[in-house]
This record gives sequence, C-alpha cells and structure tokens, in this order.
Amino acid sequence: MKRIVSLFLAVVLCAAMVAGSSVTANGCGFFRTVYFVKDRLFQGEPISIYYWGDMGMSGYEWPGTPMSYYGVNVYGEDVYKYELPNDVDIEGFIISDGNGVQTCDITDMNWSSVLVTVGDETNEWGHYSVNLKDIEGLDPLDPETVPEYHGVSRIVFENNRYDLPDAPDNHFEDPIYICCRSDEDQEVTLRAQMELFAPKEGHNVYRFTIPEGMKYYYVTDGKKRTEELSANGTEHFYLDGKRDENGDYSVIRYIAGCVLDPLILWDTSDTTFDRFSKAYANTTVKYPRYEELYTHRDAEGAADWVLFYTESDKMANGVFESVIGNRFVQHLTAFDAPFVSHYGLYDVAQDTFVTVDSSILSRYQGLAKVFDEVGTGRLFGDLDGDDCLSVIDVTIFRRCVALMCDYPEDDEVSGNDLYTFTRTHYFSDFNRDDVRDLIDATCMQRYLAEMPY
Repeated sequence: MKRIVSLFLAVVLCAAMVAGSSVTANGCGFFRTVYFVKDRLFQGEPISIYYWGDMGMSGYEWPGTPMSYYGVNVYGEDVYKYELPNDVDIEGFIISDGNGVQTCDITDMNWSSVLVTVGDETNEWGHYSVNLKDIEGLDPLDPETVPEYHGVSRIVFENNRYDLPDAPDNHFEDPIYICCRSDEDQEVTLRAQMELFAPKEGHNVYRFTIPEGMKYYYVTDGKKRTEELSANGTEHFYLDGKRDENGDYSVIRYIAGCVLDPLILWDTSDTTFDRFSKAYANTTVKYPRYEELYTHRDAEGAADWVLFYTESDKMANGVFESVIGNRFVQHLTAFDAPFVSHYGLYDVAQDTFVTVDSSILSRYQGLAKVFDEVGTGRLFGDLDGDDCLSVIDVTIFRRCVALMCDYPEDDEVSGNDLYTFTRTHYFSDFNRDDVRDLIDATCMQRYLAEMPY
C-alpha cells in the first residue's frame, strides 16, 4: 500500500512540476539550458559539450556537440549556450575547447538553467573545476547575473584620443605605469610599465595584462594618475580631460566587447612582467609584490634594461647590506631568494634576470644614477633629508665644513661593522674617503652637473 501511494505521489509531483514550470518535461526531469562563460584558458574551437545519462553516453563521439555562441557579457567574455535534449535523463556533462582543455565532470544537475564559469583548481588529470549558478528566468549577459570576475584583465589605455582636445589634462607622459592591488584596504602590490604597442605621434596606445587576483588598478605617468578602476576583464579606455574630487583623472570606457581586435592586441612580444612571471612561475619562491621602477632605452629608443623591485614570500634569514650607486641599502632578506637585494634587473638583449648590487653597476650604463633616483636606502650627501641630491645639500655641506652649522645628528654611520660596506663613518662623505672636506662638495657639484667625479 505504501509503495502504491508513493508511486501515486511521484506521478502527481511530476505533473505539478510540469504544470508549474515553463520548461519542457523530461520524464520526471527538465529540459535544461547550459550557458558557459568562455575562460581565457579555453582558447580552442569549437566550445563543445559532452553529456551522458541512464541510457548511456550522448551518442556523439568526444568532444561532443558544439555549443552555440550567445553573446558578450559586461566583462568582455564570450558566452555560449546549449540546450540538453529532453529524451534522456542527463546525469552529467563536460565542456571542452577541442584543444585539450576541459572542465571536470559536472554532475550537479539540480537546476533548469545554469551559468557555468571556470574555477581556480584542477583535478589529478588537469581538468578544471567549475562554478555553477542557477539563473532560471535570467539573462546570462545581465550584469547582475554574471559572477564577480576573478581572471586576468587585459587593459588598453589610449593616451590622447584624436577626437578630444590636445591639452595637458588629456595626456600622460611616457613611460606609462599601471598600479594594481587585490583588496580595497591593501596597498599597491604590483607596479609595472605598460607596453607601448601602437606608437603614433601625439597619440600612443598602451596595454597590460593584469594577473589573476588583482581587483583594482590605476594608470599613472609618475606625476598624474587616473581614478582607480575595477579589473573586470577586457577594458579599453581613454582620458576625458577632467578630474574627480580627489584630483585623479577620470576616464571614458569603450562599451564592453568593443575593444580593438584582440588578435592584434595580444600576439606581440612579452612585457618585462610577462617574462618575470614565466621565469619564476615554477619556482618555490612566490612574489606577492612586483614594481617596475625604470626602463632604460638605447640610442634608438629601444628598451635595453628594466629595473624593478620585488618581495618574495620566503622568510628573512639575514640582513642585506651594500652600497648601490650612492645609496646604502640595508634590509631583511632571504639569502636563497633569486633577488637577495629585493632589486632585480631584466637584461632585454640577454633575456636574463640578475640581482642588482654594486658588482653589476658598470655593466649597465646609467644604472647607478637611476638607482640614486628611484632606489631606497640612505643617500650619501643628502644633508637636508629629502631623499635626493641638490645644490641645497652642497650649500649645507659647505656651511658644515666652515663650522657655520652642525652636521645632521644622524650623519655618523652607526656601528663599526657597517664600515665594511660604506667605507666611511659619515653619510655626508660623498666620495667615501672617510674625510669630510671640500673635495666632497666638489664631487657633489660634478655629480649634479652629470660630470665624472
């Protein structure tokens, strides 16, 4: 009796579900629609779906049936659609790109219309996890439907549009940098130079690929910066010549999906950050912070070396101390990390990365002077404490030598051990001969005049 009642209730329930739903009956299941957000990893074609059920496999050979192109969402991502047949009780499905990239087995079928996005993990076979969102009655392209974006973001910055006035407030100076962070309350952890890939007179176009995990960014030339923007996939924007309440430059975005041809945008040579990411992707050391400080160019304008700062996730097991250029650098470090000084240099011609220390200064023209300007650490000859050298420092030093004023209280190098690195007991001793005299003032003047000293 109980079994008869149970069967009766099951039939009634199925009938009620069909009557109360706009979807087509599939036995006691549903006619299901799958939407797939094409991830950057799925680069092959066609995007296909392979499914199976209680009647066996789908009847199609792997990789299954091509999905139909549906449209572009607000993040510039392609969305595909497929309606599973209603003559089989589907137990699971797989989505692939026909080029060896696929999802794991998707067996959660408790939905009638689902949006599938690729997850961050892979199984033992290298198949990608997925995120499922039931979107019955919703448009998969609607901004409120699309899940928060977590992938890489391709940024295109158009400096000085043709159809806007050529004014200082509508133009940044080269080089252009991009600064990124992962959380609203976090400081910038990635600063890198954007690639100039479409140089035009008075109208340059730059690009950069923001890695996964970075949610916010702004563009700057070191003096001016844009408002902070969200990293939401493909983004193409330009300055509108206005500032917001914080003094940052506002931008105008192109409509999502209207970015320049991605095949033209992204098939050229790697940027320094791309090379860095690939070179150290498989090492045990991770780099949560990366900041490009300067790009040196040869006589023809081509980049020949790039100076950058980075921090690794390895525990500090010592103190790095050295004089680099005219700076005394001293900080905690991990001696087995590739960049023991935290500063690295990318040699473009040799396609190699080296640690920046005093031993490499003579190999790269201008590196010592550049490090004086953008590096960290105590700067020799900086008597007014503004972290740069100027005629004011020369004047103060001359007054100190003439006993007209006192040297700064922190002028003396503390501890005899540091003498090994500084070769002097005074930070005002510019030529580091351990004597404070007018020769130091002369050396500083020649340095400022970019003359040998």
